[in-house]
Amino acid sequence: MWRKIRLAVCFATLCFLSLASSSCGVCYAAEATYQITATELDALSSHLTALERNNETLRTAWNESSADLEEALNALKASDDELRKLKAELETYRREAQTSKERLETANRELQLAVQSLKESEADKAKTEKSMKKQLTIWKILFGVAIGAAGAGFICG
Repeated sequence: MWRKIRLAVCFATLCFLSLASSSCGVCYAAEATYQITATELDALSSHLTALERNNETLRTAWNESSADLEEALNALKASDDELRKLKAELETYRREAQTSKERLETANRELQLAVQSLKESEADKAKTEKSMKKQLTIWKILFGVAIGAAGAGFICG
């Protein structure tokens, strides 16, 4: 039964298409012919010439743009290479600066220890000098007393 319905639908569609094509003026001729006046032909020719010039101008601009783009890409690549080198140098300098900072901190600590030691040595020296002056004074007094006693005995005797 479905087969009969399909056949009927196909037949009806073919009939409709055949009527529609004949009423629309579509024929089965090989080619349709068009007539163009000389003025229209000249206008088309001038439009074609203008389009060819425009196309050539656009092609030249495109070639120049391509060359500019290639040059810009090369410059960008060179800049990227330079940037990588500069980043590597910067990292090297940062490490060197960190090392120098650590060495400077160590040197400052050692210098502070040396200054403290020098202050302690100067304090010890001052104590020693004071002690030696006392001892010298005592020796001078003792020597003076001894000479005075010896001289008194010499004079008295």
